[in-house]
Amino acid sequence: MKKRSIVTMAATLIVLAGCVSCGQAQQVPAQDEAGQNMSGGQRRKGVMQELNLSPEQIEKLRSQRTQNQQKNQELRQGLRAKQKALKEELQKPTVDRQKIRALAADIKSMSATLLDLRIESAITLKETLTPQQIQKIKERVQERRAQRQGNDKGGLSPKGEQ
Repeated sequence: MKKRSIVTMAATLIVLAGCVSCGQAQQVPAQDEAGQNMSGGQRRKGVMQELNLSPEQIEKLRSQRTQNQQKNQELRQGLRAKQKALKEELQKPTVDRQKIRALAADIKSMSATLLDLRIESAITLKETLTPQQIQKIKERVQERRAQRQGNDKGGLSPKGEQ
């Protein structure tokens, strides 16, 4: 149950902050009332307007997003580089166990650090928003998840590809 709460809060943070997921899941672009796809910035503004955030809440969330954005980007880039190095090391004809273990330890550490940042962001979000605002975000997450799942059932992707 705790793990589910953490996952829900991470998803909530992603919706609010407009973070791009590192996973391979297809994303259904958010659309405005006219059915036009919205960019991350437009989606973020729409969520903020829908939540009716106070100026203090907006400032706190923007500040946190700015602080974490660079850290997250650097960690994700480093993580991808380590994963690539590990893959290359495993594909060599002879394996260097120490090098592989060191790369695996680096990957675990970076992944843990990314999780810690997401959790801290989720905590800040919960401390900043009202229960009603959090409920609205949960509803948005569920809607997007339903859209994404509906899209994964053999239909066309948002780009019109199979």
